[in-house]
Amino acid sequence: MSKIFGTIVILISISCSPKIITNPLDLTIPSRANLYYEPFAIIEEDTIDRSLNKPIGQIEIKDAGLTLNCNFITIKKLAKIEALKLGGNCLVITEHKKPNQWNTCHRIKADVFLIDNAKQYESEIIWNENRKLEISDFKASIEKRPFIAATVSSFRYRVEGKPAFPNKYKLFVETYFDCYASYFKHTEFDSLVLAHEQIHFDISELYARKFISRIQKEAQNLNEFLAKQETILQEVERELQMKQDEYDSEVYADKNKQTIWNSWIKKELDKYDDYVEKTLIVNKEK
Repeated sequence: MSKIFGTIVILISISCSPKIITNPLDLTIPSRANLYYEPFAIIEEDTIDRSLNKPIGQIEIKDAGLTLNCNFITIKKLAKIEALKLGGNCLVITEHKKPNQWNTCHRIKADVFLIDNAKQYESEIIWNENRKLEISDFKASIEKRPFIAATVSSFRYRVEGKPAFPNKYKLFVETYFDCYASYFKHTEFDSLVLAHEQIHFDISELYARKFISRIQKEAQNLNEFLAKQETILQEVERELQMKQDEYDSEVYADKNKQTIWNSWIKKELDKYDDYVEKTLIVNKEK
């Protein structure tokens, strides 16, 4: 089963970026920035056992002045990118300053670690063709849950621009699986149920690609994007939920249709393969 819960997140930030300061503590560890996929842990409370784990780097993200691109999700994403460059797979936030009347940005200090069990700390999975869901990714309680399993997945997007390129902005779309909202009850059919839930995640990815495809076709510049984004989002979100419901309805009624849906999602994702990176340049109207 899939649930969306209206969790599509819109992050629009058209401005300069925050100031990032990195301090590598171990230069022998190679960068992980070019790895195609691996688990990455973001721990928002400093609970890591430092007697067993030593930091390999430090990161500080500050307000650069007149910075709007600094909501907490974006700040964590920027910190993750820098942590991967330092060779880490775990970011432990040691200080988090929230926006106030003098500063509109989230600001953090964090230590970077390379740990053996990053997967157990993951709170979300970003869709990647090489990263299939595992039962351990479903971390919500199963108590009083009505179904065998439930996948909570959706997509979010943001627009970023840089002062050096005032007429070009970039749209980023990201499909994610919420680990702590998704649950899985063990049965003798675990592998079949897991395969079913993976298709729900894949359907979310498909509609993320459809969203960016529509933006490309219907919004020729930034002004059109800003004017049309909400309508396009609502329409794609509605289609996504209908498709998720249709999938469950058909397979629950006839388990043999699972194979048909497996083939269907593969063909649909291939059809939108041009949008697998889910990024788009949006020009400002001159």
